[in-house]
Amino acid sequence: MIVYGRNAVREALRGPRAVARVWATVRAADEAWLRDAGVPVSVEDGEALVRRSGSDEHQGVCAEVAAYEYADADALLAAEAPLIVALDEVQDPQNLGAICRTAECAGATGVVLPRHRAAEVTAAVCKASAGAVEHLPVAQVRNLADFLGDAKRADCWVYGAEAGADTADLLIIALDERESITQLARIARANFPRLRLIARAHDMRHMFELRDLGVEMVERETWLSALKLGETALAVSTQDPERAQRAVRAFAEWITSELSATEGKSKKRSAVER
Repeated sequence: MIVYGRNAVREALRGPRAVARVWATVRAADEAWLRDAGVPVSVEDGEALVRRSGSDEHQGVCAEVAAYEYADADALLAAEAPLIVALDEVQDPQNLGAICRTAECAGATGVVLPRHRAAEVTAAVCKASAGAVEHLPVAQVRNLADFLGDAKRADCWVYGAEAGADTADLLIIALDERESITQLARIARANFPRLRLIARAHDMRHMFELRDLGVEMVERETWLSALKLGETALAVSTQDPERAQRAVRAFAEWITSELSATEGKSKKRSAVER
């Protein structure tokens, strides 16, 4: 593979991939990072670099590097507290590179891509990522939905986002704080007018308060069924981080206990029927 661009080549030299040789203009070849690269550097003019790299965005340097080695998706899930960016059918190399650059800066464990109908790590992606892909593990999977299922079974939280989406489900949980539910609903409604809000009220008065904010009420059985199917997500939008953390903890404790109780009742009923 021929990578091009100053940052892409510099990070390739610093990363795990083998670099066979570098081609650079006279000016670029005289820079310290190339003089001390430890690989052969040949001087060529800009037109020769365009022909060699296939791009006029070479910035005066390109390099021959080993093929990109994709990471193992299961290894990413096995990392401690993994932060993984899973991309569905991102086909533009510039977009993939930009996302990888941001993911690396954010300290992500890695990026996961489907093997088909998605961009691969090419020279253009290396350039767009400013060389971030040399240090950020990128994995390919056969089926992204299956990978997300594996992530859930590995106790990872899965959040989804779609550009330009008109609606989304928002599940607001604050079991021990009635006012938190109302406050979060107000904030969400003010910032996302078209967002679909779902919650459970503490009592009749609370139900009317929430309905005034356009919040939908659901029955306990409907909620548990949706949670089992993975059709809802938790989203907390608040200016108080401590309150948000309490809401998340309350959600985790509540859903664990409720689903365990529901499954226990189901097993008991089956035993009686047998």
